[in-house]
Amino acid sequence: TWALPNGQWRSSFHALPQRAKNAEGRWADIDTTLERTGKADDGLTVRPVNAPVPVRFSGGSADGARK
Repeated sequence: TWALPNGQWRSSFHALPQRAKNAEGRWADIDTTLERTGKADDGLTVRPVNAPVPVRFSGGSADGARK
């Protein structure tokens, strides 16, 4: 909600989150672009740059077994 120069108030509402706390704990725009984390030999994964909830996707395992 913002106070306008003419004395009125303005509010903005969204059906979905617009910002989330990033790795540094600061509020930033949500960015669902996937980035690689880790190395192939220690479990390559991808995760969104800045998502409203913690998410990461595994590259799977070498033997196809679930962990």
